[in-house]
Amino acid sequence: MKYRQFIDAMRQVAEPFPNAKNIFEEWQADLPPEEWKEKQTLDITAELVQSFIDDMADFFRAIIGVAIQSDQPHEHLIKEGHTFLRAVHDRCQNIGIEMKDIATDVPLTLNGEGILAAESLIAMAV
Repeated sequence: MKYRQFIDAMRQVAEPFPNAKNIFEEWQADLPPEEWKEKQTLDITAELVQSFIDDMADFFRAIIGVAIQSDQPHEHLIKEGHTFLRAVHDRCQNIGIEMKDIATDVPLTLNGEGILAAESLIAMAV
């Protein structure tokens, strides 16, 4: 499987999740065209899958952090993030990607209680 095919599959996984769909679109828009051109024909590897998952988790952490800092409800964001990452894991398995060394059950908050440090938010936004 090529990276382009993997990304197409992940786009389908994100579709039913409103925030994940927006995050996915933002992530893809932020990818420099030359990097996309280089990556799309690569064979999918555990490292590429983990990088994608880490990127999605980072985007979810950022929007969760913003919600927390502005005293907005954020539990639904945490739940959606974990449900989306689980769906990514399941889809990867369904398309034959070995997931044994790939972490998808990652924390979406830094301390497990929903509080992100302001410096972490700034780092993620840059």
